[in-house]
Amino acid sequence: MTYCEALEERIAQLEELEEEWFLTGSHQQVKKQCEKSWHNHHIKLCTFKVIDLVLLYDSKFEKILKKYECTS
Repeated sequence: MTYCEALEERIAQLEELEEEWFLTGSHQQVKKQCEKSWHNHHIKLCTFKVIDLVLLYDSKFEKILKKYECTS
């Protein structure tokens, strides 16, 4: 195998690899779009009035609890 033949074979391998990367990226985009559309379809509309009670999650307590975790 000459140098030119080896170089041409390597270029062909790289082109195939680039094509696989492109297909993988397009498949990921399609999957993300499907997940997004599913999520958006299952969102429930919630309306709140001024007198409604709601549960508020405050994440500042997580930092305090992590301080006292046991790390053995």
